[in-house]
Amino acid sequence: LTMARANLNIQTQINEEFLRAQDSGDVRLLKVKIQDEDLILDGIVNKVGTPSDDFNTVLLDSIADDQALFVLFRASDDSQESSPWCMVAWVPDGCRVRDKMLYSSSREDLKRSLGLGFFKSEYAANQRSDLTWSQYQHSLDRNFDADVLTESERLVLEEKQQVQAESAVSKSSALSVLPFAMTSEVTDQLNAFKEGTCNWVEMTITNEIISLVGFRSVTADDSLQSFIDTENASFIALKLPKGEESGDISLFIFSCPENSPVRVKMTMSSSKASVLAAAQQLGITFDKTLEIRDADEVDEAVRSARFPRATDSPVPGGSSAAASSHGKPQRPGRAGTKTKVSKFKLDEA
Repeated sequence: LTMARANLNIQTQINEEFLRAQDSGDVRLLKVKIQDEDLILDGIVNKVGTPSDDFNTVLLDSIADDQALFVLFRASDDSQESSPWCMVAWVPDGCRVRDKMLYSSSREDLKRSLGLGFFKSEYAANQRSDLTWSQYQHSLDRNFDADVLTESERLVLEEKQQVQAESAVSKSSALSVLPFAMTSEVTDQLNAFKEGTCNWVEMTITNEIISLVGFRSVTADDSLQSFIDTENASFIALKLPKGEESGDISLFIFSCPENSPVRVKMTMSSSKASVLAAAQQLGITFDKTLEIRDADEVDEAVRSARFPRATDSPVPGGSSAAASSHGKPQRPGRAGTKTKVSKFKLDEA
């Protein structure tokens, strides 16, 4: 059997608090757990001592022996460090098999949501004796020794280092409140979004500037797939009526086609928190963030957000077959997408 992607929703609060943690510099770690089919924030712990001291003490105090957890740990207190974070995946031997599968398969999605460039490393542990600073440092030496990397691993590492170096100046404080400038067109349309005169605003990053791709008004009955650019990555602010409750739901969608260049994927992923911060400056917050890789995923993703418990309701603009209780069927050869599905599944080998 080959592990499929867990495809969990990522709570907007995680992105917001991660942004604040980088801006303040006072936070040592954020705890993220899986609840139902969502990744949610489980707690924030401030610095007590040095990174090494807190890894050996504060981190250990933050975990339970029978509960898996992601810990976003600030492994460097250097304010000029562009990648100060380590993602610690705590998956103890005593937790449920399903939890082990979910945490293993959602780790990369969480990092991408927050920005790959902010993480210098990741570290997996399944017993408390693994959670020492010396063990962690040993894993860095093992993982990043250029003499033992394969050629493809070396190229990936070099590209990541190059992207981090290029962005270090603009991110000298990790992430300020508004790291990227915003064009007047984006400001105008986000204000219109806030006031309710349009409910779809599409943006992208151009030379570290948030620029406008387009805007429109859509309805819950529209097939959103036709509005998605199949070639270029973008961010979309979307507001639609809630499926089962009064009021509206605001969604932040990161559309990143699989055929996008690696550099574009990394740049857009790393910019996501900045765009959210820019929207927040205008008084706009989002109820959920979604990520899609193909245009045909958007209607199912939005439906799942609007109808979190109604897995059998039809997809607006689509056929009822696409809204089965197991989520949208996967394409042959694909391991899954970032849209929410109602049940964790495995691909047959």
